[in-house]
Amino acid sequence: MNEYSQEKMPVTTAMVGSKNIGSCFFVRAKGNSMEPKIQDGDLVLIKQQEHYDINEYIFVIHNELPKLKRIIKKDGQLALESVNRFFDDISIETYDKTKVIGAVKRVIKSL
Repeated sequence: MNEYSQEKMPVTTAMVGSKNIGSCFFVRAKGNSMEPKIQDGDLVLIKQQEHYDINEYIFVIHNELPKLKRIIKKDGQLALESVNRFFDDISIETYDKTKVIGAVKRVIKSL
């Protein structure tokens, strides 16, 4: 059984803030590390891009695990930061496999 479901939802240029909507996709948030900004079950619109603004939330694959975080520089080292203050930052070590997939463009709250 495939753990990832594929559903289609219309996306407009206004939602993305760009005319290149073909490079966008949704992920469903899991967990509470990004609360209150992004909650468990929310649909998150991601624009595929390798580069990000320091203030943007990003979708990243870190050691084969997908995560919604913000990348910060802490004590001269990059780290993944959660919004929820009860979660520690995750240092990005030199041996870690980390790839930025894209930036969060919109959060659609789960009902």
